[in-house]
Amino acid sequence: MYSPFVGAVAGLFGSMVGVGGGIIMNPMLLNICRTIPQRVLTGTSLAAVFSTALASSSTFASSSCVDIPSTVLISSSAMLFSPIGARLTAILDCNTLRACLGYFLFAAAPLVPLKAMLISSSDDDTVNTHESSPSWMESIQEMPLGSVIKMLGIGAVAGTASGLLGIGGGTIVTPMMALTTTLDHSVVLGTSLTSMIPPAMTGIVSHYYLGNVDMRLAAGLILGTSIGGFVGSTCALKAPQGVLEGIFSLGMIFLGRKTLASVASK
Repeated sequence: MYSPFVGAVAGLFGSMVGVGGGIIMNPMLLNICRTIPQRVLTGTSLAAVFSTALASSSTFASSSCVDIPSTVLISSSAMLFSPIGARLTAILDCNTLRACLGYFLFAAAPLVPLKAMLISSSDDDTVNTHESSPSWMESIQEMPLGSVIKMLGIGAVAGTASGLLGIGGGTIVTPMMALTTTLDHSVVLGTSLTSMIPPAMTGIVSHYYLGNVDMRLAAGLILGTSIGGFVGSTCALKAPQGVLEGIFSLGMIFLGRKTLASVASK
């Protein structure tokens, strides 16, 4: 009974901030489902992250707010670097890196609204998503080399951080895209959420075969996140200029606080 509500809250938050919502779901599920092992909660919540991304990205895509070439570059790079991040856990101090991430999120919180005030979104340095025509492969070939390297780099950082710190890629992708591109913030959200779909799908398959997915719990979470993701992304598209950046700023402060709190508790 509780899982659709948990999913709806996570989907609403995730779709308006540009993250999968796992950082909302996991603590709530841990408090409610005390008898379910952490590995099962992790695998099951990944299914809900996938449905949040799918529902939200569908809404953003219907309004031409997804940059497909950037999505392809980011997600492919993230999937390539995620296993590398996992291997680095044996070498690097994850707590120090997690603390750095927390401070980065705090820094991004005021910078993104400030950037929106200073630059016009009409100067996009990536492919214009409102122009129909070339395929995504042709669009990538037409992208400036600097933009291609930038998107691959964002995906590499997100994938490495995901494998190393166990966080969702959107926590890295959304603020980095918001700070380093001149894309409209709704396009940043749509692109970030869409780029989560392939990595989340492969993760779900892996967890399913490991027996780490509770199908009954997953069904309720998927129902909730689908509704929350749709509502949140619809509201995001209709939000007046500046409101989305404000919501994002508050979301980054929340995520930064949660990240630093996780370091302090260890």
